[in-house]
Amino acid sequence: MNDNDKKVLIVDDSHISRNWTRLALEKYGYNVRMAEEPEIGDLLNSFAPDLVLMDVEIRSKDGSEAVARLKRSALGARTRIYLYSAKPESELRALAADSNADGYICKPDSMDTLAAKVASIIEN
Repeated sequence: MNDNDKKVLIVDDSHISRNWTRLALEKYGYNVRMAEEPEIGDLLNSFAPDLVLMDVEIRSKDGSEAVARLKRSALGARTRIYLYSAKPESELRALAADSNADGYICKPDSMDTLAAKVASIIEN
């Protein structure tokens, strides 16, 4: 699988965070789509991402609750969905466990760090 075959969906209501994450991943050849709202069922079906990065705080909605709902669906259960947040790691770890997310990634300071974490998830 070449890098352009690796698909990542970023769900984040922050324009700055969403675009920074997109640029970081596109720099390493990932095919990236973005969404501002956690209702992504149609995108899961049409885009079929290898990984979804779901922000925890999306406007007045809770990303971890959205993950829990998605994971109860057949399509969501087959998709790797990670919480993605600047929250402290211990809090993010607990939210990921409670929501049945496949894991979590703390928003990093470096594009290289993010790309390495995403590569590790997708390749395993």
